[in-house]
Amino acid sequence: MSKYIRTITDSNVNIKMSNDKLYLTSRNGKAMFNVLTGELLSNPEYQFEDYEYIISRDIMNNILKLLVFSASDDEARPALQGIHVFNSKGKLRFESADGFRASILTTDIPTTDIDIIIHKETVQKLKHLKNYDVIMRLLSKRMNGEDIDADNRYIEFTGKLNGEYRARIVSSLITGYKYPDVDKVIEYSQDFPVEIVMETGSLKNAMSRLLLADSFYLGIKQLDDNTIEMVVNTTEEGAFIEEVPCVSLKNEKNNKFSIGVNKGFLNDLVSKIDVDKLTVKLNNADVPMKIYSEELENYLHIIMPMIYH
Repeated sequence: MSKYIRTITDSNVNIKMSNDKLYLTSRNGKAMFNVLTGELLSNPEYQFEDYEYIISRDIMNNILKLLVFSASDDEARPALQGIHVFNSKGKLRFESADGFRASILTTDIPTTDIDIIIHKETVQKLKHLKNYDVIMRLLSKRMNGEDIDADNRYIEFTGKLNGEYRARIVSSLITGYKYPDVDKVIEYSQDFPVEIVMETGSLKNAMSRLLLADSFYLGIKQLDDNTIEMVVNTTEEGAFIEEVPCVSLKNEKNNKFSIGVNKGFLNDLVSKIDVDKLTVKLNNADVPMKIYSEELENYLHIIMPMIYH
């Protein structure tokens, strides 16, 4: 019971006891416990929908590491404050975005009709389940005994270890808002005359030093056929400059490329992704840059660049 209570982010919790059952209700979810055993039971007002999803530990860790950071903190954009979970060509897909970047994780988990937005805070709490195999299920309140009430749906994550239920997290969903179509951004970003492959370790080392500069703007330009220069200019400390060798650099433009990017956005990804090499594809400041790794084929990250200056 204590594991569930720790996941409730709302300070106001209603408690009701009836027939050896303890009901906890907050803005983020509802739960019913057996008072004698502490076991979490389904709320009788709600029913589990017909399908459930088994989320492996690898997928769960990738959700925590590679999706949450690109969800928005802007309260004026409620849909972007969550993780979008939906059916993409028959497979379960997770994505997050904040208007300047997006992260997409496509799984091999088969699905049919699902399109929900899970609170970012709820997903962050899943770190308590990262060592378990997780079952994700939807709870819904029925209208007229049949139709699902879209404003009364909850998500349940159940952690299992060695076949035993160990922990559950129950939360409401973000409803009433449509998630932006990230695929349109991807479809728009098809022409990439520049492709850079770098060792992640070299990029991490360069970023660790560039983070010392107090400016958010990072300029990236090509020095030669296998080297890029990364520059952060500051008013008081001068320029922070790093030369980063490339495993390969393909440039179909007539001249050497140059582009700007938010230093923090790039570091958010580089500091969290666990791969040996990263590929960056870019065009100009009007076209989102794509970052991915062949070692993690089901993941794609997009950042909106800036004009180089």
